[in-house]
Amino acid sequence: EYLSLYPLDHMSLAPDPDVPKGLPAVAYNPWMDLRLREDVRALNASFPYGPIPKDFQHYFAAVSYLDAQVGRLLGALGDMGLADDTMVVFSSDHGWSLGEHGEWAKYSNFDVATRVPLMFYVPGVTSFPDWLGAGTVFPFVDVFGQSKPTFK
Repeated sequence: EYLSLYPLDHMSLAPDPDVPKGLPAVAYNPWMDLRLREDVRALNASFPYGPIPKDFQHYFAAVSYLDAQVGRLLGALGDMGLADDTMVVFSSDHGWSLGEHGEWAKYSNFDVATRVPLMFYVPGVTSFPDWLGAGTVFPFVDVFGQSKPTFK
């Protein structure tokens, strides 16, 4: 079901596949350890410039699957009348670089490998029904102080 959201013929490599000029060597990992892994060798892929390996379609599908499960959780809380009494916190690791700056895997200092999701659903704080426009999913809220939702 979720794989169909990401047909391989509609996927492309990262828009910034090149290693930046002047990048210090300590800031770059040429993913040699990744190339030695049996599962990656079995892909017979020419990283980073060859065709997108089918397994990366699965990566995107897994993210969409998880998003749907979070939606199911929030929906179930609402159906059971618990949404007004339950805080939900979601976090994860940073996942994989998918060709950005020529990086594949988890080993870099670029923002794609250092940012992590941290989302809160707090009744009365992250739900602003009077302020949200149609299609708005999640406002950014300053968790350290009083704030109004901002959309960036």
